[in-house]
Amino acid sequence: MDFDSEGNTGSEAGQKEFVLELLREMGGHMGVDYAAFVNTAISNGITYQFIDEVVRSLLVGGQCYEPKIGVIRLIS
Repeated sequence: MDFDSEGNTGSEAGQKEFVLELLREMGGHMGVDYAAFVNTAISNGITYQFIDEVVRSLLVGGQCYEPKIGVIRLIS
C-alpha cells in the first residue's frame, strides 16, 4: 500500500489496514513499543496525527489494547 505525500491511501479502510499491517509486521500480537511504532510509521511518510488517530480508533474498536503504558498489542 502506498501513501501519497500527505499520508493518504484514498480510503479510511485502506489507511486503517496499512496501520494494522505495520503493527503486525512489528510483532503486534506480542506487543509493540508505541514510540518505536510511531517512529517507523513517520519514516514511512505517515503523520503523527494520522497514526495517533488510527491507533485510538483501533483501541476504541477493540482491535488492540495497551497492556502497559507505551505498549500496543493486537487482539488476534
